[in-house]
Amino acid sequence: NIQQGGNADTLNLNGDIDTILDQLADFNNDQTKNTNISASIISNNGNYQLILEGETGSANNFTVTGAPSTEIQSAQDASIQIGSPGAGAQSLTSSTNTFNNLVPGYDITVEGVSSDPVDVTIANDPDATTQKVQDLVDSYNSVLQTIGQYTATGNENERRGILAGDSLVRSVTNQINNIFRGSFNGERLFNVGVEFDETGSLSLNSTKFNDALNNGNVDLDKLFLGPNSFIDSLDDTLSGLLSFNNSAFASRKEFFRLTIERIEDRQFRLEETYNSLFDRYVVQFSQMNN
Repeated sequence: NIQQGGNADTLNLNGDIDTILDQLADFNNDQTKNTNISASIISNNGNYQLILEGETGSANNFTVTGAPSTEIQSAQDASIQIGSPGAGAQSLTSSTNTFNNLVPGYDITVEGVSSDPVDVTIANDPDATTQKVQDLVDSYNSVLQTIGQYTATGNENERRGILAGDSLVRSVTNQINNIFRGSFNGERLFNVGVEFDETGSLSLNSTKFNDALNNGNVDLDKLFLGPNSFIDSLDDTLSGLLSFNNSAFASRKEFFRLTIERIEDRQFRLEETYNSLFDRYVVQFSQMNN
């Protein structure tokens, strides 16, 4: 019996090792489980031991009854203290090693225990920022190239793409293209050196980007962060296109699934008709030969 807070689960194991592994898989995959505990088996010189593991944070501590057990490590919160020890110091805890939005817009992840003060400096990282924008440019070009392969009109030397002329793909391409060309809180990607060439591909003008980064003539926070920013708009658009149950792609996928079912049903009926005709003609020709 596993008790975690006010919730409880029962894990029953019996049989050979293969049966037990199946029982563990069923337990771990049980969507109606009341706790967040996962179970696994390790072999210690031929002796099997059950390992139970919960999520991090003191709220996820659990106890086991009904079987002998040893606690390897209790679930704890990460704890940090801001300021020198004394009345003005602030103690903060987190269920993980990451303190989200500790400073507005920044997450801090702790990696170990320290009795000595640790200085945290927040500063620009131009190389990392430039690389992230370059990654964005590369990702856009990769998507564009993939779409181009599947929508190619084809010729005598190249096969026609399976999505050539598809209105949904064309609509998606236009939507993404419009976002990259759009204005966000008065700023544009073009202002920081993200530019289209004559083929529709993107490139990063590093000189222009570094100028925007170092001289502050473009408000990068307004462009990339927060409401109505580029990232916010791109995320909204992609979510609407790619959501699992209610999106343009989900609808198109369902359309293709139904189309395949109709084709398979038609093929089955044709095969039945063929077999029926074949059997009838065999009988008729046999009678003629007799």
